[in-house]
Amino acid sequence: MSLQVIRDDRPRAIPVGLVALAAVIIAVAAFQGALAELVARWIRQDEYSHGFFIPLITLWLLWTRRDALGASLGRPSLGGLALVLLAALMHVVGQLSSFFLMSQLGFVIALMGTVASIGGWSLLKIAFIPIAFLVFAIPLPYFIDSILSWRLQLISSALGVWFISLVQITGLS
Repeated sequence: MSLQVIRDDRPRAIPVGLVALAAVIIAVAAFQGALAELVARWIRQDEYSHGFFIPLITLWLLWTRRDALGASLGRPSLGGLALVLLAALMHVVGQLSSFFLMSQLGFVIALMGTVASIGGWSLLKIAFIPIAFLVFAIPLPYFIDSILSWRLQLISSALGVWFISLVQITGLS
């Protein structure tokens, strides 16, 4: 009796989840400066401290859709690569101009492009909303933030004066 070794010369497929994890790690490494600025703003400014929860909520949303994500895995798309290239361009412009909002939005677009590159547009259609939710973690630029704060303070003061005159409070001693 002889033992025969059966050789399987077919290439083995790399699990899609492993490829996606590697792509996300590469994206985080590539956008490290912009993401570090993002986390610094979350720490420094109380009005953006909710940013720590947004990635966790995104992961939870993706986890709840895991069956639909697996079922919608399609052919990889070159259009996804175009999105990744657009995100890289946004990142370069954002870094050169110190306008981190562009780099941070580029990170979200890079994630979308990665999903489309790995699993096609059908996969991106299912993952779009959870990934797009990451935009709510990105703080407004400082100049917009200060203008909005100033205008909202004026509105608040005007509403306070209107309410005091409505209730007819005259003198406070």
